[in-house]
Amino acid sequence: MSKFLTHMLIAGCCLASSLSATASNEWSSRVALYGWTTKLDATASHPNLPSVSVDRSFSNLLKSIDFAAMGLVEARKGDFGLLLDGMYVQMKDGASATRGPLTVDANLKMDLATLMLAGQYRISETPTSYADLMLGVRGWYVKTDITIDPFAIEDKRSKRWADLMIGGKGTYDIDIKLGGLVLGIDYHF
Repeated sequence: MSKFLTHMLIAGCCLASSLSATASNEWSSRVALYGWTTKLDATASHPNLPSVSVDRSFSNLLKSIDFAAMGLVEARKGDFGLLLDGMYVQMKDGASATRGPLTVDANLKMDLATLMLAGQYRISETPTSYADLMLGVRGWYVKTDITIDPFAIEDKRSKRWADLMIGGKGTYDIDIKLGGLVLGIDYHF
């Protein structure tokens, strides 16, 4: 991944979301870019071929990412709102295994996308907190392209599916006073 894309990914993950300050019966909106991390530890095998182990830390996985974007758009009026949340990751990686004189190289290209649309209802709100119930659908798309050499094996597959999403979200602000010092904690769930 180029340095520019890496810097853009980091900047996007650190971007604070903006929320328009309007009265509760006026439309408000929020846009946020975010990121998450992961680790991969797996073994791929076939009865006629040696097993290939994959053990990648987050920093190694980051090197495999060609492009990644994650973000959400939220619009609400009063107690009701809509949330659109999406993610797209494009990555490439490979591994080798040797048994005797035979070396097998496996290469993977993968596209992963999710898109969620959910309705929201605010069940509680105070000056320092809120809680929303959510109901929606999340669509998934995965496309893989695997090549195995020296056997010239290539397998391209894709799959789409959707899941029902039931959840909640909210925030709770805590102010702690220690002498003349005030510490603030903004907890999101």
